[in-house]
Amino acid sequence: TFRPPLDAISFLPQQPYFTPGTLRQLLVDPAREKELADEHILAAIHNAGLESVVMRAGGLDNEHDWPTMLSLGEQQQLGMVRLTLARPSFAMLDRVSTTLAAGQLQQSLRRLSDKSITYIEFGEANESNELYDAVLEIDPGGAWSWRQTRAAGGD
Repeated sequence: TFRPPLDAISFLPQQPYFTPGTLRQLLVDPAREKELADEHILAAIHNAGLESVVMRAGGLDNEHDWPTMLSLGEQQQLGMVRLTLARPSFAMLDRVSTTLAAGQLQQSLRRLSDKSITYIEFGEANESNELYDAVLEIDPGGAWSWRQTRAAGGD
């Protein structure tokens, strides 16, 4: 069995956990803060269509209580921005499709792919699978099935 090192895996829960602090602290791991220029952080925010969050926050360095300031969808999108800035090898996404509109989800997943981040989303059986390369279905008894989707080039 092979498991990547823990620092190569990031997790994004269905409801991100954001502590009070600055937008920079929210998006950038303290160990990498000096590596990422403001322009790089702002470009990632722009690519996610979240410029309004920066404006409401008054920039990257003003402290806020994020759960009271942001909608759940905005929190989820910022969690995706954090992933693109952190660039882990793998991202585990817990039901992000429940808080993001289809277009937002598609763009967020595309940005992960563009950064060569392999992602796995845990979801419900009734969710659309058209955005994913493959689907692993696990039933309550433990039986499972794997199938490629049209997104992977299958028919």
